[in-house]
Amino acid sequence: MEHQLLKYLYSETSDLVNKQSERIIGNFEKADKIIIWIVGFAIGILIILFNKEPSNSVIKELSSEIMISSLIIVIFGLLFRIFSFFTQMKMNGIMISLIMYSKGISSPIELPTPRQIKDSDNTNNIISYLNEDFKTNYKQQNLEKFTKEQLEKSREAYFNFYDHLAKSNDINLQMKEFTSNIGLRFGYSKKAIERKVKFQSSQRLNGVIYRVLINSSFIFFFLTIGLFIFGAFKILLKLI
Repeated sequence: MEHQLLKYLYSETSDLVNKQSERIIGNFEKADKIIIWIVGFAIGILIILFNKEPSNSVIKELSSEIMISSLIIVIFGLLFRIFSFFTQMKMNGIMISLIMYSKGISSPIELPTPRQIKDSDNTNNIISYLNEDFKTNYKQQNLEKFTKEQLEKSREAYFNFYDHLAKSNDINLQMKEFTSNIGLRFGYSKKAIERKVKFQSSQRLNGVIYRVLINSSFIFFFLTIGLFIFGAFKILLKLI
């Protein structure tokens, strides 16, 4: 059993990241409710100031600042919701990729490893290869009783069977078929699927984009709340 520590680390990391992503999504939902309330409040203030002139002298004096601040709050709030939406979409894509990779590392399957059969290999050699490579249970033949024609036909039959199993267990062909079938169901063309499979560097790019999106979400969240609190305190100090 090889790489036991690596398999354990991948398995544990996958579980931890999955739980962490659930917490992040939960935090985004809570933040979204706060932003919705603040943006709704700012829109309400804009509507009131547009439709009716304030009777309070302090509010009247600050009406232009209040309207500008409310409009900025609405813009920041919308930007937060946009960035948080794309952040969660990108995070889900990274999570699916990480979980699939971690499961493949931590729970590997035993894949057959076909070999190149030589012209010098006889029927019993090929039978041995079938049993070793594909876990079949064929018995060795008594080749001394075979005629030359029987030897040729027997070898050809076992060789064709071995070749068939080798092709059907080709890892690259199986992965190509798998990705094609999955991709086509999501509307990707074959060329687009091939590009996604070939360019492994996109994994790093996805991580960079995710960090940019989540940091932008945090910035607009705190800007929205900060501007709202600053404006509220400024009006409160003027009223006092």
